[in-house]
Amino acid sequence: MALSDDDKKEIARIIEKTMQGSCMCGLAASSQAEMGHLVGRFRDMGDGNLNKGIEEASDAIKAWIKIRRRGEKIGGAVACFIAVSIAGGFGTLLWIGIRFALKMLNVDAGVKQ
Repeated sequence: MALSDDDKKEIARIIEKTMQGSCMCGLAASSQAEMGHLVGRFRDMGDGNLNKGIEEASDAIKAWIKIRRRGEKIGGAVACFIAVSIAGGFGTLLWIGIRFALKMLNVDAGVKQ
């Protein structure tokens, strides 16, 4: 059975009414309102070209991730250097203290004076 023109119009009206103001993407209404702003920002980044703007944003995010990972590695190396320096300094101070104490007790510690 074929649909009449009135049936088609009624179905179109029902679909339009159902979809009006809603998004099938699952975003909250407050987030949906911001999508236009997000798309506009991407378009601005691409000098009017949305796809170019999205690619530039993607490249910027990738660069930021690389910088962050390098920073974590450098930070770990610096922390290790500081820890070794502190341990070495503590060891040196301890050895100087032991030598001084042995000198005060007039005990030969096997170190040339």
